[in-house]
Amino acid sequence: MKRRDEKRGSLGLCLRTDFALRVLGHEATSLMNSIPEEFNFEKGKQVKASWFKFSDLDALLDAWNSLETFPPWIAEGLARIRADVYDLTTAKEVSGDMVWDLQFGEKTPPELKQVRRTAASLASGANSTRRDLSALIKALNS
Repeated sequence: MKRRDEKRGSLGLCLRTDFALRVLGHEATSLMNSIPEEFNFEKGKQVKASWFKFSDLDALLDAWNSLETFPPWIAEGLARIRADVYDLTTAKEVSGDMVWDLQFGEKTPPELKQVRRTAASLASGANSTRRDLSALIKALNS
């Protein structure tokens, strides 16, 4: 009975984490796509620091607090994701309410390039970790 309850608890944690990573991956992709690599277009482009935020997902905190229950490769993925979220949160805090009004022909400012790279890393990490979680969820369901 105890083993079955542990398995159900692990499955629940994995399913909640999977959903949180799905949301986070979507939000990171949206942020990445809102900051073009180069601003070579005919109209101006506005980018707001207020966009550098993510849903507050308790499941990710639960996963972090239960890191030892995951296989090492998933735990490492979650650690990289946490680092990317931290970096983007810090970029938001540093930028405050800043708005970049970019004009035709301007290059992406270095701070926006870094935010774009971090968002891309976060989106990729969330998708990769979800694939690993999917295999674990299947194993827990058997």
